[in-house]
Formats: sequence, C-alpha cells, structure tokens
Amino acid sequence: MTRQHFAFCGAELAAVYVLAEGRRELHLAEMTGNRSMLYGLPAVLSVDGHSPAAEAYRTGRPLWLTPKALAAYVEEDPHHFPGRVGEESARVSPARFSLGALPLGHGARELGCLVVAGEVDDGFSSDCRSLLELYADQVAAGLESAAAHAPGRTTPRPVLGHSLVPMRGGAFILDLASGRLEAHARVLELLGIPPDRFGGTVEMLLASAVPDDVPALMAVLEPDGLTTEPQQLAFRIRRPGGELRWLGLRCRVTTDDEGTPTRVLGVVADASYLRPSADEVSVVQRLSTKLAGATTIRDVSQIVVNSLRDPLDAGRVAVAELEADRLVITVLDPPEPRAWPDMWRSEWRSEWPDASMHDLPTLQNAIREGHVSLWPPGADLEPALAGIGPGGLAVLPLPADGRMVGVCLVGWDGEHRFGPEERSLLTATAG
Repeated sequence: MTRQHFAFCGAELAAVYVLAEGRRELHLAEMTGNRSMLYGLPAVLSVDGHSPAAEAYRTGRPLWLTPKALAAYVEEDPHHFPGRVGEESARVSPARFSLGALPLGHGARELGCLVVAGEVDDGFSSDCRSLLELYADQVAAGLESAAAHAPGRTTPRPVLGHSLVPMRGGAFILDLASGRLEAHARVLELLGIPPDRFGGTVEMLLASAVPDDVPALMAVLEPDGLTTEPQQLAFRIRRPGGELRWLGLRCRVTTDDEGTPTRVLGVVADASYLRPSADEVSVVQRLSTKLAGATTIRDVSQIVVNSLRDPLDAGRVAVAELEADRLVITVLDPPEPRAWPDMWRSEWRSEWPDASMHDLPTLQNAIREGHVSLWPPGADLEPALAGIGPGGLAVLPLPADGRMVGVCLVGWDGEHRFGPEERSLLTATAG
C-alpha cells in the first residue's frame, strides 16, 4: 500500500516491514509519504541480510544513520537502496538523507521494522529520535491489534482499509517546570481544538478527554507520577461535534544531569484500531441485558462479580450498597478476610464488613460525580483502597432510579494497564 502524504518530526517517508511466516524474511507491507526519496525499496529483506531494517530487527535497537553513514550502507550494498528517481529518471544517491530503522515489538512479540527517512542534514535530533521511537510503538500497537483480531494468524498483517502508519498523528513536548505544552498542529486537529484557541497548557488536553479517562491521563502526565520508562495509554475524547474518538498516547520523560524529570515527549495518534471487536461488543451487550433484569443489589452484585473478576483476571472485586454515610458490602470475591486490607478486616463484624464514606474520599468523589475512575499502579490513594488494587484499581458507581445506590471496586495485585475492551466492559457495568 502506498500513500502520498506523510510528515513527522523531520521524516518524509515511512515504510513498514512485517515479519513473514518462517521468521526469515521481512516483507514490505506499506510505504507512506515521499516514496521517490528512497526509490525502489526492496519488497523482501532477509532477516540475516545487510540492511538497516534487518540490523535493527536483529538487535532489537533503533539504528540511526546520518547522510554520511547512509552513504556507507549504499556503497557496501546498493541493492537495498537502488537510488532516487529525478525528473530525468536518473538515479541519485540517497546520501543526502538521514534514515532511521526502528524495530517493531519486543521479545516474543517481534513484529517487524519501521523505516523512516527525511532530508535532515545532520541526522535526526535527539528529540526527533525519541518521538519517532514512540511513533514506532504506535505502529506496533496497530500490528498487534490486527493480529489479535485474526485468530490463528501467527504473523502480523495489515487489515483492509486500515493504514499501518497512523496518518493523523502528532507530537507534543510538555515542559514540567512551567506546564507549557508545545503541540503539533495534528495533535490539535485530533483533539478538535482550533489553533487560535490553544492556550499552550496541558489542561486543554485533559479537558478534551471524557471524564472517565481523565484520572488515568493525569497519572501519565502529572510530574509526581512520572518515570523514565515509556508510558502508554488509550483514551477517549469528545470532539466539538459530539463524536467519540479513541486516541493512543505514548510518552517518555527526559531528565537533567541529576535525574530530575524536565520534559515529557509524547505522540498522540488516532487509535480507531482499538475499538472493540464484534465479540467484545457482544459481551458488553449481554452484561447490560443481565443488569437491566436485576431487581436487587445482591442480584447486581453477583452479576458484576461473575462478569468481571475472571474475564479481567482481577485479584479482588467488591460491591457495596450506599446506606446514609456508610458502605454496606453485599459481595466480596474472594470472600476470605485475609485477602483484604487491614481496615476492611477490622470492620468485619458480620457476614461482610462495612465502611464509613468519610474514610474513603476517593469513593465519595466517584459516587458524587457518577463517573468510572481507573487508577494505574502506584496511584496516590487512601490505604484502604490502595490495598485492594496496588497494581491498578477501577471504581464503578452503580446507579438506579436516577441516583447512585452503590459502588463496585475491581483491584489487581500485579501491574495492570487498562485496555479499551476493559473500559467498555467496566463502563457497561456502571450503567
């Protein structure tokens, strides 16, 4: 597949090579942008061969070539870079261009390689390299999604009608000291923010997200929660016309000489490939039907536990009914007291414990606002909640007859990142 328009952080061409059956070859699956820049890229590359894409794939590390380094590759083996076609159809050496080869996937999920090229005289800058590596992660996510939705397929393949290279993607840089956000025009386009209304603050990005996804987005972007490891998040925004859109965010933190975080470099791209499949939608619909037929809080509790704990591989699920200023537990899974935090065990005076809402401000806010809240690992929560989900926690208000009647807590012990299918299921649970 070829496309004509592509520009990202100095790159004017992007080519996606995917691993073929047998894992001995890389096949060109898509080329986007100014394809005359590297005319005649091979359709097939040997994994063991001499090419930037094969070397990056074998080592699992990005390979960055300045024009001079690229010229050395061309001289040693011209087959992989046949040249550039000019107006007179004469081939021109690609040594004017800088090139990057970025492996797609890691470890057992090696998917292929992304090749990017652009007229950058001194090579891609450090910031551009970081952003292009994050962009490659977006491409890998699309390939993984395609493989996941094609049962029995062991190697990734593009899906008809879907580009492997996110065409509507852009970059941003957030200065942590000032809170100033520099955003590519395509980021503003994705968010539906007119350039003349963009105030250059991260709050405008947060304001575009649906309320249920704001806590997770804040946890990725707020300085107190940052690590130097790359972060990723799929989140939803509501565009000015009312359209609900999935976006994918990938970011990493840069630090000063003392290791203090200074900036967040991020990539935002359309993530429509993350929309739930027909089977996943069917699961949500069945859950919604069961909840609609429930007549008591105990009915709801049992449906929720049966529908969430095993499918989400959660460590704990609790459902509680709101009575005045107290939460009265109706179901705990697992039911053994030793599986729950100390505060819960101290309140275990009957079949199930109960708890004061005054000790749980996070739950108070969730019930008052009526939105699903998803908290990533290490979130700053009161101890009674942190112990339920040290690896991740979902708080689901339960409405009935136009008011909030209870709450559901879903917790994980190991590190857990919320995917879009899970969000659909959790949102359906919360009505």
